[in-house]
Amino acid sequence: MPDKTNRRYPRVPVDLLGTLCILIPEETFQPIVRDVRIHDLSERGAMVEFSTPESTVKSLLRATRYCRLSFHDREDLPEKIIGKAVWVQPIGAGEIVRCRLGLFFEEAPPEVIAKVRCYVEKRLKELADAPQAQ
Repeated sequence: MPDKTNRRYPRVPVDLLGTLCILIPEETFQPIVRDVRIHDLSERGAMVEFSTPESTVKSLLRATRYCRLSFHDREDLPEKIIGKAVWVQPIGAGEIVRCRLGLFFEEAPPEVIAKVRCYVEKRLKELADAPQAQ
């Protein structure tokens, strides 16, 4: 079930595929593009996980980064949404690492937020109606 502690907006567990474009302007004007798995979603944020070079994780930790999250093959979600990386959690060590990233959809247009809100509300209902494991 969603974690309601210290959350203004309900967050639901999901298992969705997407693409994350990370803007690191001091390194390149081309965004760094990664395939991601979206693990949870709210109308104002998401947690994604992906593999990336350790140097990208370090760049994410150095400054506020803006990212564009695109949802794969989902008509019930917006095509893309811009978010700010608010936390980064590297998993493991090495040249390529798994990374969890928390996004905050700070200034997304109202119609985009409304579509995400509708998806989250539908998912909350599905979770509430699902039989509970004993």
